[in-house]
Amino acid sequence: MSMKKSILKNAAEILILLLLSLVMVAIPLTHYICIIKGKYYSYIAKTIYGCSVLIAASVVFAMFVYRKNITLSRYEVVFGVMIGFLLLSWRNALNPYKALFGESGRNEGLFMLLCYYLTFYTARLITNEKIRTRVVNIFIIIMAIHALYGLGQFYELTWLPFIHDYYHYAISGVAGNPNFMGSLMVMACGACVGMAIYSPKMMTKVIYVLLFPVFAATLIFTKTMSAYMGLAMILLTVFIIAVKFVGNRKGRKTAAAFVAIVAVTGVILLVIVDKLAYGIISIEIINQLKNGINIETFASGRLMVWINIFKMLPEYLPFGVGIDGLQQPYFDRYGLLFGTYLDKAHNELIHILITMGPVVLICCLLIYFFIAKDLSAKIKNNSNKPVNMALMMIIIGYLTQAMFNISVIDVAPYFWIMLGLAAKPLIEEK
Repeated sequence: MSMKKSILKNAAEILILLLLSLVMVAIPLTHYICIIKGKYYSYIAKTIYGCSVLIAASVVFAMFVYRKNITLSRYEVVFGVMIGFLLLSWRNALNPYKALFGESGRNEGLFMLLCYYLTFYTARLITNEKIRTRVVNIFIIIMAIHALYGLGQFYELTWLPFIHDYYHYAISGVAGNPNFMGSLMVMACGACVGMAIYSPKMMTKVIYVLLFPVFAATLIFTKTMSAYMGLAMILLTVFIIAVKFVGNRKGRKTAAAFVAIVAVTGVILLVIVDKLAYGIISIEIINQLKNGINIETFASGRLMVWINIFKMLPEYLPFGVGIDGLQQPYFDRYGLLFGTYLDKAHNELIHILITMGPVVLICCLLIYFFIAKDLSAKIKNNSNKPVNMALMMIIIGYLTQAMFNISVIDVAPYFWIMLGLAAKPLIEEK
């Protein structure tokens, strides 16, 4: 590689690092401004749109630099099909305007989805392992600040001029909602676990080990069951990896001891959270054991919502009701849910299915599958194991909690950036 091309390549990757960092910083900072000013999501959406314009310019520059090294792969085929069906979903939507810009208060329409995909491809342009590591570390630093802010809410440090309590009953940080904060903390826990396991330096391991309980405590105080499940799946994955790769008896005993400690700790933390929630969790468990599952109230009505959505699905095949357009058709058929309008399916995959159609859902699942294969190959080849294991844990944790949660503009850009780092790079070195 010539010196000129090497300089341009380094400049392109540093620019990408700066712009991805800008996105990760701008989202919580904008939401903080929303909280203190009494505004809400439109500011955050505009921030993401503005950052995406800058990112698009950097992508054009990077693709010019790498023009002879860009290799198209199965990702481009899947994204091509997915975007094609998204456009058809928009054209056939019950409300095309909402399909473009999203439901008011959510803002996750077609334009926002394209911004997510842009961050994915931008992250895929990074080939320098040091830059990949820095992106993950910057994410962890931002989440650490966010977690400390949330703990300040929990311990009622709202007398400090920069801490504002938004939800009162649980930590929400500047994510605007305990569920969203829980999603972010699941990803942060996964990043710390992965980095701690394989970081080559002891001091680095210690830093990640010390950060983990900060993220875990913040996650617990969000009082969101989906976040607990995401963290549990991360820890279960660690145990499975330990059992699979430990070949001696002593190692298996260590792994067994680890899972026992995790189980006991989990029970203790659940009791603590139950006390903080005034016994709501234990009362709910006892009621379920006594009376069985009540479809209408189980998991805050999620089971009933899923059943209702599958009943209405055949009417809206193959393109769904329209991107982010669930609220009106659900209300027309089933009315209010516990006195409020339902604008999301409380399950990311089901939400994609009903709003965008089965083809888009299949494309998303294929992307996750391809990324899992790419990550497994990288880890097997000992390629930057700390970062690749961190990315694997982030994705596992996020997708687990997403079974009871939904994509939102406060969280999704982080997830798509991490997916891009995990996928096979768009650039092939020659």
